[in-house]
Amino acid sequence: MDSTSDLTSLPIGSNGYTKEIVIDLISEDQRLVRELEGLLGVVEPGSEALPTVLVALRDALRAERTAAYAVDAGADRYHTTFIHGVGFAEPPPVLAEVFDASLPPAGSRFGYYDPARPPLAQRNQPMRFSALGLTETLRALPLAGNGTLWERLGLSEVEWEQARTQLAAYSLGLYRRLGLEHMSQLRVLVCEGDTLLGWVGAFRPEPFTEREQQLLHALTPAIQRRMAMDRRLREAGLLGSALGAALEVLGRPAWVVTFSGRVMHTNKAGKARLEQDVQGLTTQVRDCIRSPPGTGPLFSSGPLRTAGLPDHYLVLDPGPPAIEPTAKVPVLTQRWGLTAREAQVLEHVVQGETNKAIALHLGCAERTVEVHVTHLLNKAQVESRSALISRLAKGPHATPADGRVRTRHVAMGDPQADFERVMSILSLHGLLGEDGGLRPDVCLVSVGDHFDWGHASERERVARSGLRLVAWLASHPADQAVLLLGNHDLGRVGELADFTDATFRAAQVEADRLYRGDDTDAAAERDFIARWPGLPTVELAARDFSAWNEEQRAWVEHLLRARRFRVAHAAGASLLVLHAGVTREDLDVVGLAHERWADAPAVADALNGVMDQAVAAWTGGPLVLPRLHHPGNAKSGEGTGIFYQRPSLQAEDAERVRGTPRRRFDPRRLPLGLTQVVGHTRDKRVRELVSPGPVRDGVLRHLVTDGTRVDYAHGPPPTTGAREAVMVFTDGAMREGRAEDFELFDLDARRAVPLDS
Repeated sequence: MDSTSDLTSLPIGSNGYTKEIVIDLISEDQRLVRELEGLLGVVEPGSEALPTVLVALRDALRAERTAAYAVDAGADRYHTTFIHGVGFAEPPPVLAEVFDASLPPAGSRFGYYDPARPPLAQRNQPMRFSALGLTETLRALPLAGNGTLWERLGLSEVEWEQARTQLAAYSLGLYRRLGLEHMSQLRVLVCEGDTLLGWVGAFRPEPFTEREQQLLHALTPAIQRRMAMDRRLREAGLLGSALGAALEVLGRPAWVVTFSGRVMHTNKAGKARLEQDVQGLTTQVRDCIRSPPGTGPLFSSGPLRTAGLPDHYLVLDPGPPAIEPTAKVPVLTQRWGLTAREAQVLEHVVQGETNKAIALHLGCAERTVEVHVTHLLNKAQVESRSALISRLAKGPHATPADGRVRTRHVAMGDPQADFERVMSILSLHGLLGEDGGLRPDVCLVSVGDHFDWGHASERERVARSGLRLVAWLASHPADQAVLLLGNHDLGRVGELADFTDATFRAAQVEADRLYRGDDTDAAAERDFIARWPGLPTVELAARDFSAWNEEQRAWVEHLLRARRFRVAHAAGASLLVLHAGVTREDLDVVGLAHERWADAPAVADALNGVMDQAVAAWTGGPLVLPRLHHPGNAKSGEGTGIFYQRPSLQAEDAERVRGTPRRRFDPRRLPLGLTQVVGHTRDKRVRELVSPGPVRDGVLRHLVTDGTRVDYAHGPPPTTGAREAVMVFTDGAMREGRAEDFELFDLDARRAVPLDS
């Protein structure tokens, strides 16, 4: 972040400081030095220490802006370790992103120094630079004193030429973006030995004076001590997420505190205790570390001492164990050889956070997080974030209900789309919080299917994306994210229940070769299903369930047994949400009394009860829900039941709509007085089977019947009476069209959810 001209410095010695510190500071400057040294000593360790110091440094140097940053050399490029700025218009996350984007490839000089090994002449040596806009950036200007400019910088002439070229390529745009090209600069590379702790400097339009350079020089030892201490704290983990994860292993509320009682780190249980009574708990913590063990409700192990660091104390509140997935982070950090930053990112990843949310937490660029996540996946030897989360959680997992009141209830139909697109749609409708999860006041009902979309060339990506979505939904409390089963979800434990990854891929290779849509050779298909009797058609392996894998099956099974995947959800007294809809015949076979067919909670309980009994009795093979869902196979043909069926008034379906389970139903047989919100069927298919007309994707649609007539139209449903049945269709082909055009359904108001304004 250096300018390229008019540099002045002080003579240095072998230790990185001046041989003779002959600095004649006036009394006012001496007072400033004492005050700043005092501030550097009293500000407690933490991410806010440097910003606090930079504010005081700006005043002392009469600067317009001050900054501090450090970089790490990655495998292919530099990455921002931290950056703080005072006086910049950009907020910290934007400043970090802009700065990170300007960093050069690894091995390049950054300005006039190599971050991996700064030249001895520049270590702990304040230097003044002229504004870029006042000089020719690629020409060395003469300096007073002995030696050339590059010699004063500790560079060879070749290194100087390389530095000027790289500076022009990587720094000019950054200076212009931040409005610094017309500002002079005073900076120091704060080092410990040959290790760069960070760049600290100031900017203003007027040139800095020798007096101000001497003032910064006098302060550099205190800044170095401070930055060295903070670095040791990071390395020791006292400020890192690895310690937070280690605290989770304790399974009880725990805090790492200073002697004053300030909490430096805590686990989730400890944070919850703080939120309940911060004043009372702070008093208890202070009393604990100042009293003999066993004399109060909390327990302390005594001071945690590390050379060069202030004492910290571990304080525990005895309570029931509560192991979290993050408990494995310290072990895996050592096993996989993670850097401190990768361990921090891992802790956030296993909590289901998006890259954007992680970047905000860590104060770095989203692109930097992406690089760390890629390194994590490679080191863990997994292909997806979901697989990584599963590994840390000892398999699939889900968050139980938390009992919070939700004021917005929204249905999302068939999210068969890339995970990022699903997140984009939810964000556009104002349903996501700053952490990348659902807002606390939102209850989202996800109407399956959650898997299988796209082309054959995308299968691996689609498989990861679908699992990522399911894992993200399951990471929310059960009463905040409701997962409803679709036929694709059940296919994981139905038609494909007896397959392994290897056997399914073998079958799919054959299916890809044979499948030609309606032109598939019938004889070849018969031979295929004879070899693979679990499959009813070639199409199922080649297209319908094309992105299946064993990990998905494990997740679906877990969520079924944990009762997170449900058949139906009652969103109101007469408002039911489920994948494909139910008719009077379906409710009759489950034994629900006729007078309760419009009672959504009763209907949901009956349908979910059938599934829960079937899952409890299920020990292997395809999962069957008696009278409601039968997976397909070579013997019986395609799957049938309430997860497959669609409304049809076609004459050729007249016989197929009579019984149950089936693949078609007569919409005039819908339970009167009940509104059903479904996915499964796009506008095109309804137009083909029920009501010819213009087709649109992305929009909500509705069907209203009184048992005789059937009215179908785009838009949310109108007000209806007790003698009418309503079906709202939410499958708008999520991966097609513009995300801004995709409508969600407001379950509270029975209308489309508006975009966030």
